[in-house]
Amino acid sequence: MNNSIFYQQNSLLKFFFAIFGAFIAIFLTIRSLIFLFIITFFYLYQDPKIIIKWLQTSLKIVPLFISIFVFGIIFEIDFFLQLTLSLRILFILFLSVYLTFSTSIENFLQDTAFVSRSILLNKFRFLGVAVINFLPIFWSEYKNIEKTNILNTISNSILNSFNKTNLVEKETIQKMNSHSKTKFQIIPNLYLTLFIAIYAIIFLVNFKK
Repeated sequence: MNNSIFYQQNSLLKFFFAIFGAFIAIFLTIRSLIFLFIITFFYLYQDPKIIIKWLQTSLKIVPLFISIFVFGIIFEIDFFLQLTLSLRILFILFLSVYLTFSTSIENFLQDTAFVSRSILLNKFRFLGVAVINFLPIFWSEYKNIEKTNILNTISNSILNSFNKTNLVEKETIQKMNSHSKTKFQIIPNLYLTLFIAIYAIIFLVNFKK
């Protein structure tokens, strides 16, 4: 496991940080959003791998940005609005990459071990891990099926994947039983809490203008 400070942060706190950041990004003015983008960039620059992964992912959705600008031209949408929308997407993508790249199933299981005492919450925990384990199987089936009709391809992939649910269930139970609660890392999580506070301040200042 990477020793970066981001990998030592609580996965639930990181999830809240990413969701909160994505939420306020929708409402911030372009100036506030750019400022938030810059400080987040320097915050995550401590682990260049996250920056690289974000850049790689951004390149994959270039067609989306092209579509936004093409539709903007067709429907005569203000260029500034198109640019703002693209920036919001890039910022939300940035937070998503940070969350997924620095969090593993093992992290999630360790950080949510406390809910195992609750039958209901533990079922949701089990469902989340099972979905994560199921997706690679579905993707593997999808790649191996001959592509004819897209709906039939997806349908057959799902059916073939469901035939392996016993394997998914077994793997999920094994992972959940092999991870216990770990010690809460104070410094890394205090650092993240500080950034959540900064996000909140920027959000509040933005609406007082």
